[in-house]
Amino acid sequence: MKKYLMCTIAFFFLFMLYCNKESTAPEDQNKLWEVFQIGPDYIPLFAAFMADNNNMTVVGELGSIYTTHDQGNNWTKANTGIEDGLFDVFFWDKWNGIVVGYGGTILKTINGGTTWQTKYCPTEKELSGISFSDEVGFAVGASVILKSEDKGETWSKVWYAENYGDRVSLRAVTLLDKNIGFTVGDGGSIWRTDDGGLHWQKQTSNVNQRLTDIFFINENDGFIVGGWGTLLKTSDGGETWLKLEDVTTVDLGGVCFVDDQHGIIVGRMGKTYYTSDKGDTWIENDTSEDIMLLDVDFNDASNGIIAADKCAVMITTEGGW
Repeated sequence: MKKYLMCTIAFFFLFMLYCNKESTAPEDQNKLWEVFQIGPDYIPLFAAFMADNNNMTVVGELGSIYTTHDQGNNWTKANTGIEDGLFDVFFWDKWNGIVVGYGGTILKTINGGTTWQTKYCPTEKELSGISFSDEVGFAVGASVILKSEDKGETWSKVWYAENYGDRVSLRAVTLLDKNIGFTVGDGGSIWRTDDGGLHWQKQTSNVNQRLTDIFFINENDGFIVGGWGTLLKTSDGGETWLKLEDVTTVDLGGVCFVDDQHGIIVGRMGKTYYTSDKGDTWIENDTSEDIMLLDVDFNDASNGIIAADKCAVMITTEGGW
């Protein structure tokens, strides 16, 4: 009887340890992300970029540009003189960066975001995405694609709706090199160029949702996210896109990979999803933050940043998963 009682007590003790471990795991995981509200909570932050582990920039509504040079502990707001939304940001290094936004706004900095200079833009349409490969880059927006060949000093129009008979708001763009690039947008639109933007071919997505972000791990493997949990994957350089089912139904804002296996997508209601097998399976993590996560960027496998509404940023130095 005594032996039976001791076994029962031991089993109960082990069971409680297991339950305690299960119940505390999500809380410990959430602690991997530290939340900073860096401005008024009525300002959404649309995009984030890490130049390195210390230097980060986020942009948002009302001409907001915030920079940090100490891994997110302190943030400084730039005096842009702009009252409209800024939607995307790119940096070549910790000093040189560029921002695009509403009404054809293009701003460039050469001093790490302390000051910003307006660049001439050949359109007054909204610009929502920007990406560069060395000195060559594209900015995309409301039925328009612009190209620069001098790190954003000058811009020319290379695509617009009247040429292609397809009026669509483009939301994001990425370049694999100076010639190959992709842009995505409303109505499931995916466009590809193989000649540096001279010609763009529309690809088949088989979805109708707004596509908000695109990321390529290498020349073959890429991912697109969008509304209503849309998650697309290609393994052949964008020739075909497969919709990944049953991952989530929340609107997704951003996607980023730290290597060829590990990646993250972020979205509404503070939801993040992680993969460790090149996107074949995804694990949900609720950050317990009642905010819309709009963009994500990582500098390496440990250091990342998420831009969100309510003028919030989330920063990890532990991989975030």
